[in-house]
Amino acid sequence: MLTALPRDTVCAHGLAPRAPCAAAPLRSVLVGAHNDGSGCALGFAMQAARLLGDAAIPINTMLLGASLSNGPSWDALPRATCGGIVLCKMFTMPAVALALGAALSAAVPLPPMLLLVMLIESAMPTANNLMMMCELAGGKASAMMSTLIFAQYVASPVLLTLSLTAFMALVQLQ
Repeated sequence: MLTALPRDTVCAHGLAPRAPCAAAPLRSVLVGAHNDGSGCALGFAMQAARLLGDAAIPINTMLLGASLSNGPSWDALPRATCGGIVLCKMFTMPAVALALGAALSAAVPLPPMLLLVMLIESAMPTANNLMMMCELAGGKASAMMSTLIFAQYVASPVLLTLSLTAFMALVQLQ
């Protein structure tokens, strides 16, 4: 049930001040006040979307496992290319992030935890979501990406340890 809002109400989306905003009442009618879908017009759609969203991560993990179950496909991606990509992703990107983080923290005082999270984000291997996109694209992309992810996971223990050690040293210098 929609009710009239006071004229001084400002919409959460930044619409013109003093204009009534119907977004919140309309949302509660269509999808529920807490986005749970109970007792609203589009409740069935919200519950279906929640079920699909809850299943996305397990399906993604199974897809990656199925792609990696046969090991890397070196025919799909040459070893030299794979090594270059892994070196850039797992060594060069963290090194650049370390230099930028040092420059940024020298210019602007940053909380150490924020700096550490920014640096760690640059050192992580490629996300599994990329495997899902390549699987949907079809063709040779899935085999190439599974080989690349395999190589990154193999290199991660050494390169990630080096990156995290350098990151912690920078954060402790602050």
